[in-house]
Amino acid sequence: MGLGYGITSYDGKHYGLPDLHLSYNLKEFLFIKTGGSDKNAYALTGLTLLNMIDLGFGYSASFNREKNPVIKGFTFGITFRFTKNNDAYGKLKVM
Repeated sequence: MGLGYGITSYDGKHYGLPDLHLSYNLKEFLFIKTGGSDKNAYALTGLTLLNMIDLGFGYSASFNREKNPVIKGFTFGITFRFTKNNDAYGKLKVM
């Protein structure tokens, strides 16, 4: 579970959206993530590198259909994790 900040643009304007998300890692290199802000909800799946960086692709749905949606349709996400807890990160194995 975490907090994030999404950035998007349309019509020449840039928007920032704070969000709350829940992420779950599968095996050592896959993840699924769902989250939302006050303007949209989304689901992503993708690859994770040492549980520090997630690269995901998914779909976002807007809550307000009457105004221009801030994020609607297919979306790409990148997540960076920063913590002092070493157990949060995957272990690098050299063979």
